[in-house]
Amino acid sequence: MTQPRNSKKSSPARAFTLLELVIVVAIIATLIALTISTYPRIFDYALKVRCMSNLRSLHHVFTLYLADNEHWPQPPEGQEDSAWWITALEPYGGEKKLWFCPKLQRMFSDAPPSQQPAIHYLPTLFDSNPLTPHKWSTMPWLMEFADAHGDGPLILFANGAIKSANEFFSQ
Repeated sequence: MTQPRNSKKSSPARAFTLLELVIVVAIIATLIALTISTYPRIFDYALKVRCMSNLRSLHHVFTLYLADNEHWPQPPEGQEDSAWWITALEPYGGEKKLWFCPKLQRMFSDAPPSQQPAIHYLPTLFDSNPLTPHKWSTMPWLMEFADAHGDGPLILFANGAIKSANEFFSQ
């Protein structure tokens, strides 16, 4: 025997009221406005993180060079071209793109090639003594040539730490 169907009538599907829709749209609009207002700060921070990643990679490159050669890279006498560093460290993974801060690249994108810097990070010129680059843990190895991130140029230290100049000198 079959059971009789439930005699209850099913209730009709409930629709959204106009007030509920307006509230949902208002919440979404508020969230979009908050996101858009923080986007420039988030984007700038992302560029700073990419810049710091380049500096960390260059720290590894310089560490490999020091391990192989037992001295800091020595530019040829009278060498004025900063691009020498790229060529000297390329065999250790120091490819050209690591030498450029993304934020500074944006700042110089409209400048003619003759006015664009060869590299964005300036290495310290140490002597050929193997111990000089490691005299102390906060020995600066590389420094951005400009304040691209708003808190002073970034500095890479012998221990691999990266700090802005303002942060380092206020300690």
